[in-house]
Amino acid sequence: MKFLVDAQLPRRIARWLQAGGCDAVHTLDLPDANQIFGVSSMRSYTIVIERDAEAGGFVGHVPGWPGAHSQGDTIAELQEHMSEVIAMLLEDGEPVLESEFVVTLSVSAGVLLRQIARDIGVSVETLVRAS
Repeated sequence: MKFLVDAQLPRRIARWLQAGGCDAVHTLDLPDANQIFGVSSMRSYTIVIERDAEAGGFVGHVPGWPGAHSQGDTIAELQEHMSEVIAMLLEDGEPVLESEFVVTLSVSAGVLLRQIARDIGVSVETLVRAS
């Protein structure tokens, strides 16, 4: 039986399979070391997409990666453009991201007002009257 062990798994798994008589290769031991067209095949990046109210299309960026941004008339077009931008930037090597996308949260105005009021030590009514 033949096995191709993913780059995200330890090499010892391929060695263990080989010791058991299996034909196993770790992808990092392949001639191009898990590279496809010069780009790491296993790495993925989060793209934050927003609607561009002025231009009417979409804009996207990879959080923490300067230069990793693009736009498109549709999300599919933006995804294609972002793939091209990422491939081009990866020609300089894997990036060291300055930050990492975690999550988006939706919060109602009432929750925000209560939190602000609590943080500054006033009632919500006082906060609303003051604004």
